[in-house]
This record gives sequence, structure tokens and C-alpha cells, in this order.
Amino acid sequence: MQTNYTYTATVADYKDYNTYRSYDERACEVVNDFLDTKFYPVYTECSERIDEKQYQVKGVDIKFDMSGTTYICDEKAAVKWMNKNLKTYAMELEFINRGGYLNEGWFVNDNQINNSYCLIYTDRIDAPYNSFTADDIKDMTVIIVKKDAIKDYLAGKGWTSKTLKVKCKEIREKGGYGVNMGNIQEHGLKFSYSYSLPEKPINVLIPRDELEKMSDLTVKYTGG
Repeated sequence: MQTNYTYTATVADYKDYNTYRSYDERACEVVNDFLDTKFYPVYTECSERIDEKQYQVKGVDIKFDMSGTTYICDEKAAVKWMNKNLKTYAMELEFINRGGYLNEGWFVNDNQINNSYCLIYTDRIDAPYNSFTADDIKDMTVIIVKKDAIKDYLAGKGWTSKTLKVKCKEIREKGGYGVNMGNIQEHGLKFSYSYSLPEKPINVLIPRDELEKMSDLTVKYTGG
């Protein structure tokens, strides 16, 4: 049985959020165009972008072969953090939906059938967030990493599906106050609780350099 939280986002809460979400969707489409032109044809074989909604909601954006392995891949582009030289990536653990119910995040949801992620860092884009084109992308890093590699990294630090759920419960019940959220330098990860967002997601942040180490492929585009 799902827990219903007393807070439910209002229409006003979502008004600005929906505007920015539309910007996010457009920005992701532009990044996809870049990948479909400059990344997948060069580094992978038999790439097939998946447009069917029933597969996209299960974490399948694109399929491709690389080094004899088939990747069923969920693309995650950090477009909100363009030009920020982001040093981590956030793996979503849980969030509250519009009905006020707690949902598992995409990283721990067993209904997600992807076996890998394409993590995209938009380090330098020479145009506004809501209007840039693929030609404006100057510096970008693309990381192909298997889902199990990330889970193994977390497990090596004591974080299994069970302990992550316990941590999320503690963070949400305390509103993030008085909770040890971790330290990147000391623990190799940290937790975040975005109370200001309508979904109030809880994420675990993993260092970018560690994701590059565990990746099957990392490609850096520089200089545009």
C-alpha cells in the first residue's frame, strides 16, 4: 500500500515547473539530435531510437550494440546544469507524484527494463537554455555505463536496495534536517533532498570521475 503524504503539489506549484519542463524536453531533443549525428553512428552499431511511450516509461530510449554487447539504454541529459561543469550525477531514488503518493525513482524501480544509462554532461553551450541548437553545443561528455556497475559501486560502500530505502525514509521523515547526507570526498557519494521541487525527489549523487571509471565508454567533445 502506498503512503499518501500530506503535501500535494498545487496547480500553482506546477505552473512554473511545467514551463521549465517544456524547456527540458526541448533541450533533450536537441541533445538527442547531437547524439544521433555525432555519437551513436561513430561509436556504436545498429542504434535504434525508441519512440514508443510504453518503452520510454520503462527506461528505454535507445538500443545499440557496442563491443559485442547489446545496450538497452536510458538517456539522462543534465540539461538543467548546462555550463555548470557538474561534478556528480543524481540517481533518483524516490519522489512524490501529483496525487501525493510516494513513488520509486528510476534508478531503483524494478519496472525499468534498461540495462544501462547514457549520462550526458552539457558543460558548455553557447546559447540560452531555452533556444540553443545542436550547433551551439561546444563541450559535452557522454558516459555509457551499465546499471549493474553503478549498483555494484554503491553496494561496495554498503548501499543496497534495502539500505537505500531505509535512508530515504529517514530523510523524508526528518525533512532532511539532522540527517547525515554523506560527503563526496569522504564517502564517494552523498544524498540530496530537493524540497523546493513539486516531486520532492531524493537522489544519491555519484562523482562524475567515478562514473567515468566504471563506464564502458566515455567520450568528451571539446571546442565545438
